[in-house]
Amino acid sequence: MSLYQLQNMLSNLAAVFALLAARLCLAAPQPAEVRAVPGRDQTLYCGVFTTADKTSVETIVGHPSMWNKTVWVEPHGCYRAACSGLSGLYICNDDEIGYNIQVASVLQDAQKILDMCCAGSRDVGPQYPIAGQQFTGVTNTIVALADCLGDPTAKPSHYADGQGNGECKQHSI
Repeated sequence: MSLYQLQNMLSNLAAVFALLAARLCLAAPQPAEVRAVPGRDQTLYCGVFTTADKTSVETIVGHPSMWNKTVWVEPHGCYRAACSGLSGLYICNDDEIGYNIQVASVLQDAQKILDMCCAGSRDVGPQYPIAGQQFTGVTNTIVALADCLGDPTAKPSHYADGQGNGECKQHSI
């Protein structure tokens, strides 16, 4: 087999793998595919979901396994990317297409929620209630109550019943 034939065969194989990856939705979205949601891009909402425990969320955000983890988020769906105790880190997708999202890309949003939401709840006892939602383009990051043994695609609003980890005081920044 000549070098030319080998290069041609490898080129054809690469095209076949790219087609298979696209059909199986394994291809990561290109930045050009991400569109902003008008009126909500970069908006932070605090206290909009049942509260998680701040210490548990800090454990999630600081865990090294988060840096290499990728999750698939369905169109108009959410995925609980991580969970500790009764506290979850969710990634939600407002777009018409699904995305593979690197969890590391939303850790800064989760940290912003930790830093800026529910500041009036700091002196309520051993647990520090925290809940928030940070919009970025067509995706948003949510910190809220979670059932770590439940369906990872259940939206955080599914857990709206109950007090969670207490009241989020100072709902807005």
